[in-house]
Amino acid sequence: MTGWRFLFLAPAVLFAAIAALLPGAPARAQEAVALAFEGWDRSESADGVVTFRCNDPRCPPRSKVSYKRQPHRPTVSLAQFEAHHSRLSREAPANSSGHITAARITGFSERTVEGVRVLSGNREVAWTSGGATAAVDALLIGPTASFSVVSDAADPKTAAAVFAHFLPRLIDLVLVTR
Repeated sequence: MTGWRFLFLAPAVLFAAIAALLPGAPARAQEAVALAFEGWDRSESADGVVTFRCNDPRCPPRSKVSYKRQPHRPTVSLAQFEAHHSRLSREAPANSSGHITAARITGFSERTVEGVRVLSGNREVAWTSGGATAAVDALLIGPTASFSVVSDAADPKTAAAVFAHFLPRLIDLVLVTR
């Protein structure tokens, strides 16, 4: 991870911050915010999922991070987050068209970073191909916006390290989104 640098597009953040303060500012000011990370390719799907895939040879294999804005529900508890993600993991083999043999999520935690609640769990998936992947599944809940985040990698340690690498900029995104 050493040597990886991130780039946060300051002009976009400045624009979003100013726009949010102006009377009649657009309700979706987050559209003006764009995150970029050196060595990571960014794509966005039609349903609003933003995905970063590492294109640097120094990156851990199969590393990617994705996030999506979620309905803002500031009262979601860790128990609710755990129940939801445990159900998703239990149902994953049946819902995977035969691609997943087993999935589990453990290690649920909650912390607050710069006023943003970070609910997370560690997911492991066994694939019918014989491979396995790991992820950190998280929900970031700020004062006015919430985002789901998934950090995927080949193993749990790498998934956690990649999540930690992205988290500061994702916190910034949550805080500037109205």
